[in-house]
Amino acid sequence: MRDHVAKFGGTSLATPEAFEQAYQIVASNSDLKAVVVSAPGKIPGGEKVTDLLIKAGNTKLAGQEPNLDEILGRYKAIADSVGITDIMSEIEHDLRKRLDFPKCEIFLSNFIAAGEDNCAKLFSQYCYAKGLKDIKSRYIDPVMAGFKLTHIGNGIGRVHPDAYAKLAELKISKSLIIFPGFFGEWEYSVITLARGGSDVSGAVLANALDASMYWNFTDIDGVRAAHPKIVPDSRVIEQITYEEMRELSVAGFEVLHEDAVGPLYKKGIPVRIKCTTDPSAPGTLITPSRRHDSRSAVIGIACRQGYSSIGVQKLLMNHEEGFGNKLLGVLADHHISYDHDMDATDYISVIMRSQELKGKEESVINSLYTDLKVNEASILDRGNLSMVLVVGQGLPYTRHAASRATAALAQADIDVLALSYPRNSKSIAIGVDDSEAELAVRALYNEFI
Repeated sequence: MRDHVAKFGGTSLATPEAFEQAYQIVASNSDLKAVVVSAPGKIPGGEKVTDLLIKAGNTKLAGQEPNLDEILGRYKAIADSVGITDIMSEIEHDLRKRLDFPKCEIFLSNFIAAGEDNCAKLFSQYCYAKGLKDIKSRYIDPVMAGFKLTHIGNGIGRVHPDAYAKLAELKISKSLIIFPGFFGEWEYSVITLARGGSDVSGAVLANALDASMYWNFTDIDGVRAAHPKIVPDSRVIEQITYEEMRELSVAGFEVLHEDAVGPLYKKGIPVRIKCTTDPSAPGTLITPSRRHDSRSAVIGIACRQGYSSIGVQKLLMNHEEGFGNKLLGVLADHHISYDHDMDATDYISVIMRSQELKGKEESVINSLYTDLKVNEASILDRGNLSMVLVVGQGLPYTRHAASRATAALAQADIDVLALSYPRNSKSIAIGVDDSEAELAVRALYNEFI
């Protein structure tokens, strides 16, 4: 039964050679129902097509005509490798048509969506040119298919709940679906998801099609227990749960977008992270649960830089019903999401990504004083805080886990600026200065893994 969905990242489609490797994977998997593609990624001495499109779009917004030769050249090299001649005029026409789109909030999103859109069209024709015999490939336009997004600002969208039912109608397709990632429809226009959103597109499509397996092909041999640039010999994780993967993704792992986990989790769809250049390698399997023992209680150590925190002090805070809700209400009024919170008797610290707070600092502090009548409110760290996470299903059953973590950091002479470890939590969140973040990851990796 053809019910698998595969997603190829930008590196897996960056060159003619990469395109061929991706095609061979597709051609050899008779279970595939759909293939989701990113825009061609970075090449030696060059940039990602998405970055080239952003530069060209900004040039147009500045009132100048961008040079599209480098962008077109990336697609042409792939098309020429299999003798596809007619698609280049179509791609150039598409790019110039998008440049004529009205200059508005979604102009840039509409333009950069061309990266994935034209890559999908090219991959569909590539499959045909290579002679994919068993089943025809068919490019599907996400807008026409009903991949609906909700606009949250600046041309960026989130998946609308109605998108799943519309995409489920593609189940009747007898062709291999070639689906561009990263963008969808909002009020009959094109907007994009956040960067890395092709992962989300693939996960949503897998959910809608009731896939029995979701393959995520990338340029690495699997999810590692720590970033290899920080811990070069970090081990490849054989199996990890959805919950663990989401914790690590939120904390900085870039293998799978943090918002891609939810759609897969809801349907219990297993995910296999695989390397495009070495598809025979086992990679990493993501499942609803896994067995763990004392040696595998902790699955990974992750780190994300660029956090800020807001500290709030109010006498008798603990006697004021709903104070925490009021504080979060101030953040919600300013459209600020937070990641962690810590509290004492009369003090609360809320930690969020600095980009959430940018440009809103003064207004937030004023609201805390005027609306909540706090004694003191201040912004701490201002983007210099890193959150390091120790993640694992076995943490609730591991004695002295927090003590071991802080002791390992003390041994490495690293100051702990924040600590969050709720009872039965599957992660320990530790705040350290950005300058000590990588050292902290190494110390914790050596302690737990």
